[in-house]
Amino acid sequence: MRKGIIKAVALSAAFMMCINITGCGKSTGKNGKKSDVTSEGTAADKEDEVEPEATTAAGKGNDGSDRPLVMSCEKFSDDVNPFKILEDGDEMAVKATQAFLVTFDRKDQVVFDAVKGETIKYGSKKYKYVGISDVNIKYKKNKNETQYDFVLSHNLKFSDGYSITADDVIFSLYAFCDKSYKGDYSLRNTDIAGLKNYKNGSSDNIRGIVKKSKYEVSVTTYGYDKEMIKKLNIPITPLHIYGSLKKYNYGKGKFGFTKGDISKLKKKETLAGAGPYKFIKNDGKILYFEANTEYYKGCPNIAFLQIKKIESTVIATKIMDLKNGVYDVMSFGSDKTVIDNVTELNSNHEVNGKSMFTKFMDGDSYQLICMNAKNVCVNERPDSTRSKYLRKALAVMFAADRQNLCDNYYSYTAKVINYPYSSTSWAVPESTDESYNEAFTVDEDGAALYEKGMDSNERLDKALEQAKEYFKLAGYDVKDDMVVAVDSTMPTSFVFSIDEDDDKGGCLYEYLMTVSEKLADIGINLKVETKDAEKIEEGVKYKSLQIWNQNFETKSDIDFEDLYYGNYSFEKNIFSIADSDVDELIDASEYMIDYEEKSENYRSILNILNDWAVVVPMFQYRNSIVFNAKTIEIKSMPSDITRYYDWFNEIEKVTMKAN
Repeated sequence: MRKGIIKAVALSAAFMMCINITGCGKSTGKNGKKSDVTSEGTAADKEDEVEPEATTAAGKGNDGSDRPLVMSCEKFSDDVNPFKILEDGDEMAVKATQAFLVTFDRKDQVVFDAVKGETIKYGSKKYKYVGISDVNIKYKKNKNETQYDFVLSHNLKFSDGYSITADDVIFSLYAFCDKSYKGDYSLRNTDIAGLKNYKNGSSDNIRGIVKKSKYEVSVTTYGYDKEMIKKLNIPITPLHIYGSLKKYNYGKGKFGFTKGDISKLKKKETLAGAGPYKFIKNDGKILYFEANTEYYKGCPNIAFLQIKKIESTVIATKIMDLKNGVYDVMSFGSDKTVIDNVTELNSNHEVNGKSMFTKFMDGDSYQLICMNAKNVCVNERPDSTRSKYLRKALAVMFAADRQNLCDNYYSYTAKVINYPYSSTSWAVPESTDESYNEAFTVDEDGAALYEKGMDSNERLDKALEQAKEYFKLAGYDVKDDMVVAVDSTMPTSFVFSIDEDDDKGGCLYEYLMTVSEKLADIGINLKVETKDAEKIEEGVKYKSLQIWNQNFETKSDIDFEDLYYGNYSFEKNIFSIADSDVDELIDASEYMIDYEEKSENYRSILNILNDWAVVVPMFQYRNSIVFNAKTIEIKSMPSDITRYYDWFNEIEKVTMKAN
């Protein structure tokens, strides 16, 4: 059984002439005396104990080409440092040079048995994941505390040959917890037991951070925070480089730096760690790296890596430079202009051609059509069966032609979703699952509404017939194909509020006008009303809207308690759901760590929400990554990349084409 959740780093790339630095087996790094640091702060011989691990990289750092892979970025700092990430290039450099404490799979689930490797299914395929530590998470109900245990592999080394031990983890944890740290890793404001007392000077150490052995560290927090495992996913930085061995003595409450001041850690003019690449130099325009021969997954096939500041902000220029060999890889957001340029410049006019190859991953947001149950109901009973059928009558119309809408307007930059949450979530059924259903595409008996090959008009006409059936079930009369309200508690007019400046709503507005015309044919008035974004936000907050579309942030864990819990405030439960079954399932899920158990609860909630029909899943926006197919062996790229597991997660396997 697997339990609990990496914030994916989207990487972009550029290409330039190779540089004269050495590759694997010819490291130019200056290694001092190779040693471990014990809890007393003294040097010891390097650890010789080795555990077998799965590695699939060639391990030679030489794929037949001296050509470097050059990654583009907007900016990077003059002194790139894991304790001082300011720009996107800094983040990319840290990912290239550091090994991180926790391993996550393609759906952002923790890989608990990462040292020996764990095989996990994604879609119809199974993938093996290997990392630097095994993880165990246990919630202690009697103490209302959660303990995270990390057991490091015994054969880990930094790029300079020093072994990685619990002392490096302890040093890194304390540095990122220090009150003077203000970077991306958000440990200092977490509920680690004893952290507040430590920061306030009431304690010499953090009670919740414990070194259990040379390779074991535990972190204990108050309560349970499902996001905590992500916050603990820090880079394991080498104590002997960034810290001070003289200032490290675990038993005496000394952790490698002056408490309350990590400024000296940030001034180190190097990037050192256990990642796939070793930092060489920074010339102000390019960061230079060479393959790390000690990398725990095997020395990367590509010997040289560069991160280069990007020069142009014009998409057409970027794509042309990519085609002409100026860049190797570039990543973009959900921008159809990118696809238009790639297909125009590829000789086959497709996203994948001899010049450029494109991969897609789920982007930063997804879109839903939302209804407030109290404002779209019959007889002022939002939870009644009749009210649910009323909302289903509208929902089936909104969902009818999503695929054509997506294909015609968004092309590859969005995909249809069928559950009221991001398709990236581990809790959402995959299309290969037996339980997977397309939203609002079957009748009450479960029969499919649409036949393959139907055009937009045919689908909308079929949806309209089903809508009439739902109106009947909601208590309305249908006479001569016209829906008639039996009494004044049955609304026949509705308002759809759409952001007038929402560029992602442009195609939706046209579609809604078509839906409105169809509904008018059966006596239902759907008014599509454009509003200022602030007005819509206010209407959502104070629950004055009937129907609207809204973009939500992509996350792997569902915010059920924020969106659907019955005891809602103004900011929460924007759909005005009050369902005791949903509340009980949310409460039962609160302290669940096991993914399979929690997924079962979550999917039950999704089924209930589908019955309430307050949400019509629309689109997941997708980011694109464009590769130069002339310089990179595309077949060496990992399959099924996601926002949580991108191509760089397997950089050691990627190869360049021979000159």
